[in-house]
Amino acid sequence: RFSAHKDQESLVKAFYLYKHHYNRESRLNLVGSCFEKRYLERIKEIIKKLGLEDSVNIPGMVSDEQLRAYFEQSAVM
Repeated sequence: RFSAHKDQESLVKAFYLYKHHYNRESRLNLVGSCFEKRYLERIKEIIKKLGLEDSVNIPGMVSDEQLRAYFEQSAVM
């Protein structure tokens, strides 16, 4: 779930550094519902500002089966 207390904002910024210094092919999936629309918009603004639109996926809420598939495809969890 997207929530300010989970600090996805810092995660996106850390991902930016990782992608640019270690692995340019990396991708980030931010899975979960969001009840704080302003926070989600803030995250999307940061993604755009950092030029990560093609590297960060925000699928929203997914089924348990889809969530399992995201975990199985992940190299870092």
